[in-house]
Amino acid sequence: MTKCDWIVAFRENLVHGILQFWIEHGIDRECGGAVGWLDREGNPVPPETKSLAQQGRLLWTFSEVYRRYPDPTYAEFASSIRKFLRDKMWDSTRGGYYWLVDRRGGLVDSMKLLNPMSYVLEGLAQYALAFNDAHAYQETLDLFEIMDRQAHDNVNGGYHVAFADDW
Repeated sequence: MTKCDWIVAFRENLVHGILQFWIEHGIDRECGGAVGWLDREGNPVPPETKSLAQQGRLLWTFSEVYRRYPDPTYAEFASSIRKFLRDKMWDSTRGGYYWLVDRRGGLVDSMKLLNPMSYVLEGLAQYALAFNDAHAYQETLDLFEIMDRQAHDNVNGGYHVAFADDW
């Protein structure tokens, strides 16, 4: 296979395989966001929780894919995830995102984990670019400021990565 053949094969697998699987099975039309757990056939399986890492990665994925292949279904999925993150996983009192919620967005684990929050940061930035959304851009900046303020290690440098819900 030539380089061009690989590019075409990769794009076909991405668009008609991976992304199509998530569109057909991963959009949680009842509760918002992405379904947390699926088997290989696309059926939801227990524990039916939704993690910040998964939601953030899928926000980035469908925002980035929309920039390259502007399909309204990609926009719908990205928007649903962004809304779920903001409405169900965001800590409106202390800032930052909770680690784990149930399918409907009820709190399961209130830890604040920097690595999964960084996926949301990247996802919000990509969403802002894909949809020219000033509010998403501001959310990205606000999240970075919260993460930097709460997690930066001013003594040793770097960042702490895991926190209770009160930081």
